[in-house]
Amino acid sequence: MNLKILNIKDLSNKFKKRGNKIIALSHGVFDLIHHGHLRHFDEVKKNSDLLVVSVTADKYINKGDNRPYFNLQDRMYALSKIESIDFLVESNSKSSFEIIKKIKPNLYCKGPDYKDLSKDRTKKIYTEKNIVEKNGGKLFITSSKTSSSSKLINSEFIFTKEQLEFLKKIRKKNDLDKIIKILDNISNQEVFIFGESIIDIYNKLNVLNKSGKESVLNFLETRSPVYLGGVLSVANHISNFVKKIKISSYIGEDKKYLSLINQRLSKNIKFNFYSKKNSPTIEKKRYIDDYSNKKIIGIYNVNDDFIDENIEKKIINTITKIPRNKLIMAFNYGHGLFTKKIIKSLTKKRNCFKSINSQLNSSSIGYHSLSNYPNFDFLCMNELEIRHELRDRNNHLRYLIKKLSKKNNANFLIVTRGKKGLILFNKKKKKFYSAPGFANTVNDKVGAGDSMIPIIALCLMNKVDEELSILLGSIFSAESIKHEANNFNFNKNQLLNTIETMLKV
Repeated sequence: MNLKILNIKDLSNKFKKRGNKIIALSHGVFDLIHHGHLRHFDEVKKNSDLLVVSVTADKYINKGDNRPYFNLQDRMYALSKIESIDFLVESNSKSSFEIIKKIKPNLYCKGPDYKDLSKDRTKKIYTEKNIVEKNGGKLFITSSKTSSSSKLINSEFIFTKEQLEFLKKIRKKNDLDKIIKILDNISNQEVFIFGESIIDIYNKLNVLNKSGKESVLNFLETRSPVYLGGVLSVANHISNFVKKIKISSYIGEDKKYLSLINQRLSKNIKFNFYSKKNSPTIEKKRYIDDYSNKKIIGIYNVNDDFIDENIEKKIINTITKIPRNKLIMAFNYGHGLFTKKIIKSLTKKRNCFKSINSQLNSSSIGYHSLSNYPNFDFLCMNELEIRHELRDRNNHLRYLIKKLSKKNNANFLIVTRGKKGLILFNKKKKKFYSAPGFANTVNDKVGAGDSMIPIIALCLMNKVDEELSILLGSIFSAESIKHEANNFNFNKNQLLNTIETMLKV
């Protein structure tokens, strides 16, 4: 039993009768203990009688993939061996607010990075300071030499040589303040999204046994979570980064799932839906072994016939009325929304930045062709799709991209390569940019491209550096595949936390 490690209740009870003892509190992740931490703790202990260190629990750490590198138990164990620390406590919160209220420290201690409080991007330090002072304490900033756990972990444990070289290139051209300004600049953008709405249903199964009378394996269905997919998911991913989003899509004639869609779409998304005759709202059911988390089979409820002329005219009218200098994103999943006339209308649309992702899938194979989209600014595909388009299995990918660019007017072409990352080609500059893959935790690959495309399109439209653009897209994609059915909510602060951590190289 480690006598230094206490729960918050026992620790707060211990300090009810503190007498004249000066209690100091230091709070953080402490993922890798280094000389900066040791100097910080020594300086704090010289100015106090008892030093308490609160350590953020694993699930509340939001610094990107593979963070924390060491789990809470290991981090607490390492800290318990430091002589200057008297007590350790787990912090089950995203901030230190509750810990401060319960411990009521005389000194709340931060490192020299907080000498200028205005540099704290989250501004939480002001709230922490207020809570400490309300309880009779004060903020104490140490002056000892510091270092960075993230920088040490990035260089020694997390990133490959290729990843480190890419991140160092980004860091030379961009600091966090510049990236914040970029995200602020794109926040007033209005986005128009066209594509099919999909409902993803994940039926979780437990194996029972083989049937006694037939050669049939029987399963017990345990749960069936339902998620928004298709353009509904795309819109939600980008909703925290832009002002307004308008979706043009169809749902089933019976309007099933409309209430669920309206409930789960972000408040700044306007959903212009059309009821497709003799059609259901698209359902894509995946049956999954709950033990291994492996998909067994997919069963779709969909009518792939094209929409009728009435809906077609309404969508074309929407396209025609889009004002200048807006971002238009089209996602063709092959389920009957993109008629020849709608594609022609999008092709003819001028003075907007237009992005297209036309997917090769079980519904569109044999009918899919990227040549249908000749006048878009940004064309995105995966390696299988470009090889299918050009009927070329063996040639180098960059050769294929150049070949396709001669047939297509898109200035930007992106080819995704799964764990190998992605390649971006700027046709005007005749230059390639590549980003390695950054995903380490893979739960579900569904929708990885859908999460990546919007942020890259926004950046390229606003003339953001190509390498920074694809880094942001790679971060979205890596976050996406950690979650079932691409179901995650990524806000600006979470993205910045991840970037800040990654650029400490």
